[in-house]
Amino acid sequence: VAVERGNEFVASAVVDSGEYRGVGVNYLYRTLLGRDATGAELVHWANVWQSDDLGSDGIAARIVSDTEYDGLGLEQILRGRVNVVLGQSALAFTELTNDEVELLAGGNPFQRLAVGSTFKLFILGELVAEVNAGERSLSDTMALRADLMDPVSIFNELPIGTPVTLYRLAERMISHSDNTATDHLLTLLGREKVEARMAIMGHSDPSVNTPLLLTKEMIGLRNMNDPNYPASLNEYVAASVDERRAILASRFEGKIIDYNAVEFDTTSFDKVEWYNTPIDSAKALLWLRDNTVAGLAANALRGALDQSIASAQLNFDRAGLWDYIGFKGGNEDRLLSGNWLLLGKDGRSFTLNVAWNNRDRDIATPVAIPRIIVVGQQLVNTIEAAVRSGTV
Repeated sequence: VAVERGNEFVASAVVDSGEYRGVGVNYLYRTLLGRDATGAELVHWANVWQSDDLGSDGIAARIVSDTEYDGLGLEQILRGRVNVVLGQSALAFTELTNDEVELLAGGNPFQRLAVGSTFKLFILGELVAEVNAGERSLSDTMALRADLMDPVSIFNELPIGTPVTLYRLAERMISHSDNTATDHLLTLLGREKVEARMAIMGHSDPSVNTPLLLTKEMIGLRNMNDPNYPASLNEYVAASVDERRAILASRFEGKIIDYNAVEFDTTSFDKVEWYNTPIDSAKALLWLRDNTVAGLAANALRGALDQSIASAQLNFDRAGLWDYIGFKGGNEDRLLSGNWLLLGKDGRSFTLNVAWNNRDRDIATPVAIPRIIVVGQQLVNTIEAAVRSGTV
């Protein structure tokens, strides 16, 4: 099956002996698209392109034999899995050595994309650092504030002013991406301290996340029901860092967001959002691994990052391969990200970091999410097979 350019759809039958699997090449990102045993999946995605859902960048697809498929390298197969999801993608599978991130396989691993709640790893990092330094205790509390409440939060069940431990806030921020917990912790720790922590944790360009936005600020800046929108958003984007800080203070500090009056602009993630490369995320996980080891005061915060309590889960070979799996994801309608910290029973450590952005269409839809979970599980199965076989 081939799709040459735009809407030009060419079907050709390739018949040889054996079972066949479809492989597609996305010319925009020079990566494989995916396959299944019958080629039906490939035909489906080819028709998606033919119907103009992706645009006119064009793909080429063909059917290959088992022998050729089995000869593909780990990186080609991982890219193929990732690019079944429509949109721009970035992927890194890394091994963590003493203090380095070694890229084992990737697709655009240094491509900076919008990553949603993945940025919360840096808030966790600042809390880790302050707990290890004895400046805070995980049993310390912060009183719930009305101006920092998000409508989708377990903390809405509690009265304003209720004290909540820092551990509980961190656990909810990471495991369930609770925005109320996030904005409380970021406010308590201090925006500029977390911005500085990004560099310490290995982010390649913290300036793209400066000022580091509260979730309520990001939502407010992208509110299409603001009578000054989009001029207000464009004013913020064009401003200097100091001017941005002043805008945030004027518009949001101490003020309660009426979320019922918000119409969120899902397309403007390229203007106001949080941004990482897969390698940035891998380095953040390396830093968190090294600063939460047994014996450190912040060791308990590994529990907050533990994938077993996360709201979104994939199946891993815990019994055979892993002593610990940490996870932080992020999503909006048109972006998705996932980041796993894998500590092996043999002493080796790995990360899997992936992100997708699509400015033209929603990808985190009720129809698409089950398929994306399948893609995620295929990624996990592929890297586990590589680890298990000793090919990495």
